[in-house]
Amino acid sequence: MTENHFPPEIKAEISRICSSLPSGASCIATGSIVEGFGNKNSDIDLYAVLDEEVRGQGTAIGIRKSRYVDCEFMTLGALTRLSSHVAEFSWDAAGDRMLADYDRYYRLSIGLPVLVSEPAAEVLALFRVETAREQFARWARFRAFEHLARAATALACRQDEQAGFLLRTGSAWISTSTLADEGEGYPSLKWLGEKAARRHGRGSKAFHELVDDWIRPSGSSAERLARLRDRVDLPPEALRAVTEKSGVLGDGVAYRGGSDVNFLIDRRRRIVRTDHLTSLLCERLGAGISWGEATDDIAAALSVPGSEVAAALWSQTSKLRSTGFIQQTC
Repeated sequence: MTENHFPPEIKAEISRICSSLPSGASCIATGSIVEGFGNKNSDIDLYAVLDEEVRGQGTAIGIRKSRYVDCEFMTLGALTRLSSHVAEFSWDAAGDRMLADYDRYYRLSIGLPVLVSEPAAEVLALFRVETAREQFARWARFRAFEHLARAATALACRQDEQAGFLLRTGSAWISTSTLADEGEGYPSLKWLGEKAARRHGRGSKAFHELVDDWIRPSGSSAERLARLRDRVDLPPEALRAVTEKSGVLGDGVAYRGGSDVNFLIDRRRRIVRTDHLTSLLCERLGAGISWGEATDDIAAALSVPGSEVAAALWSQTSKLRSTGFIQQTC
């Protein structure tokens, strides 16, 4: 697709936005309609890339003057950092990466230049669709494992409804990863069905294998968990990255449990409630047991593989780490 394929009203809106940009700015059109999924009512997503010296625009401000166009502003420096951030993947940092990064990278990789300065063109040349697909496939596989792990622990804790939701989402992530490996790298779960249909044909056996456990799951939660385990295979280095992470209760943080409501409290009297799995961890950390020993103990008690317990706990304690209730040590 080229810019000339845009309907006149969309071209007019793009031109209006481009005319309001500062001198030297760049504009790239992208989104689902450029990818081939969209229709006449779909948005056109624009990225406006501004020089570092330009002030008065944020790096992620949505402008929506009509139903057709959304515009996000980025600086040239942010564009450069994004190109290396996504390309330099590591399993150790996978859990901290955001979908938005892969989304921006992919959209810029498939984008159509409307107005591009020479400095921006040099950076945009670093954005490659093949890199976007490869790195997103690995990240999506990691997300699938996280959801699998959380579903397994939820089932062991008799939280069936939560487990069901996690299993559906985990299935969507592993199918998304598989499709990215096959060349369908658009980084959005909502287009899973369209990507599967475009790749394998709607209604085909492969199509149903990719989408059914997300759209219309069958069987018990235990059966669905077994199917997801069969599909999600992380390499040894990814499993090491999960199991080697560790933490301790933050300075001055204490665990209070033994009732229907379990919580952590710190010196500033901040209180945060902990769910059942996190309570099992914090109770042990509060007793002086190391993170690794605690996760092994919980895994044995729940009859869930240690790597899954480790992944579930690391994912579920993300906010506790960011707020200082838990301090990462490794």
